[in-house]
Amino acid sequence: QRPRLLRVGDNYRGFPATREELLEYDCVICSDISLGAFTKEQLDWTVELVAERGGGFAMVGGITSFGAGGWDQTVWDKLIPIDMAGGTLGRGWLYHQFSVTIPDEAQKHPIWRIVEDPAQNQKVLAAMPPFLGTNYMQRLKPAATALAYSATPIPNLNAIMPVFAAQPYGRGRTFAFAPDTTADWGRYFESQWGVGDNRYFRRFWRNLVRWLAENSTAGNKRIQVETDRIIYRAGEPIVITAHTYDEKLQPTVGYEVRAQVKV
Repeated sequence: QRPRLLRVGDNYRGFPATREELLEYDCVICSDISLGAFTKEQLDWTVELVAERGGGFAMVGGITSFGAGGWDQTVWDKLIPIDMAGGTLGRGWLYHQFSVTIPDEAQKHPIWRIVEDPAQNQKVLAAMPPFLGTNYMQRLKPAATALAYSATPIPNLNAIMPVFAAQPYGRGRTFAFAPDTTADWGRYFESQWGVGDNRYFRRFWRNLVRWLAENSTAGNKRIQVETDRIIYRAGEPIVITAHTYDEKLQPTVGYEVRAQVKV
C-alpha cells in the first residue's frame, strides 16, 4: 500500500522529502512506480518543478504507470502529453509485440538525433527493435507532438496508437513513453539498439534528459558565475569569474560574456 523508494547508494533516503530539495533537480522520470510511493505534496512539487522552474518530467510505461496506475486521477495528469483516461481497457496495459514508426517531421526532433548524418540517422531510427508490451493511450493532448506511433493497430483499441509524445508545460517540458524502456517490455530496446551493443539506447536517453532539462532553472549550467565575496564596501574591486559550457556541457571559450553592476 505504501511502496518505499530507495536512492542508489543510500537506502535511508528516497524521493526528495522537501520542496527545496526537489527543486534542485532538473527533471523527474517516473518508470512503473506505484502512486502510493508519493505524497500529495511530492506530486504538487513536481508540477511546480516543471511549470515554474522549467524542469522536465517523463513517465515510462508499466503495469502501475499511466491510467493503469491511476495517474489520470492525480495532478500529474496535466503533465503527461497523452490522454490516458482510457487506460482501464484490458487493465490499462497488455503484452503485445509491436514496432514503432516515427513520422518524417518528428525525425527532426532533437530527441531523435541519434547520429549526426541525417541519412544514417533515418536508418538508425528504422532499426529500432520491437517492444513486447505497452500501456493504452487514446490520443494526444492539444499541445503535444507525437514522436512515434505503433506500426500496426494495438489490440482492443483496434487503432494505430501514439507511443512517444512530448509537450511544453509552463516553463518546462514533458514526455510520455508508453511501453517500458527495459525488462521486460523494452528488453530488446535496451540491449539491442546499437551496433552489436546498445549505443543508440544510451544516446536516446542522453538526448531525452538534455531536452527535458534545457530550460531548467536549476540545471542551466551553460554559464556559471562566481564573485570573490558576497558583501563589498564602496570602492572595493569586484572580482567575477565565469565558466561557460557548450551544448554538450563541455568547457568552451566561444562565448562573449558581459557583466553589469546595478546599484
